[in-house]
Amino acid sequence: MKNEILTIERKYWEAMANHDFETVKELTFFPCIVASNQGIRNMDEDSFAQNFAQAKDMQMNIIDISQEEVSVISDDYVVLGYVIELEHTMDGQMKRSKCACTSAWARVNGSWQCPLHTETELS
Repeated sequence: MKNEILTIERKYWEAMANHDFETVKELTFFPCIVASNQGIRNMDEDSFAQNFAQAKDMQMNIIDISQEEVSVISDDYVVLGYVIELEHTMDGQMKRSKCACTSAWARVNGSWQCPLHTETELS
């Protein structure tokens, strides 16, 4: 199950980088909770879609995902933590960042969906 969840998490990030909202929506449980340097947000599908659309001009490149830790709570609930290194380009400005992330994954009607994701930028 560990490899399955890590593959799904990577699929989620690749969909974010490729601006593939349909895949991101399919993998997200709504309402979802997102915690980042912008605070904590409880987002329904509409607010999530609006937030996603705001990043349409941003280019993102996933450099590396490492230090993965997976905890299987049950056959239908898994949590994981990892470090991700990214490059973001917005308005011609490139920023490289490294974040510690956590995600929860729940199997809902036979499909894995993420109801919770956190990102903490590392210095």
